[in-house]
Amino acid sequence: MESKNPPHYQKGIQTCDAIMSQMTPEENIGFLRGSAMKYLSRFGAKGGQTLEKAIMDLEKSNWFNQKLINYLKSLASDGNDLRTTKTNVTNLFEEIKWYLKMEMAMAMVIFT
Repeated sequence: MESKNPPHYQKGIQTCDAIMSQMTPEENIGFLRGSAMKYLSRFGAKGGQTLEKAIMDLEKSNWFNQKLINYLKSLASDGNDLRTTKTNVTNLFEEIKWYLKMEMAMAMVIFT
């Protein structure tokens, strides 16, 4: 039987936690919510339609839902309010724009 938390996920840090460490609170909420929805939507359809597989999908969905609940509770206990958090997506795009401008400037110097 497939595991909810197989050994290849049990490294120094959970893969899920490593991914979340690189994202904003809004992105983390979407990631956890989407992951829970993924397992719920494939309920009973992957790996053959057996009760065992269906239960595993539901358990995985519950795992992500519980992680989301815990994450929201930790945000609340830290005094955060999602309406006031500043997302870094805009900053990321600004950094990309700056990088592209620098690349273009370097290309112009090289080819002129």
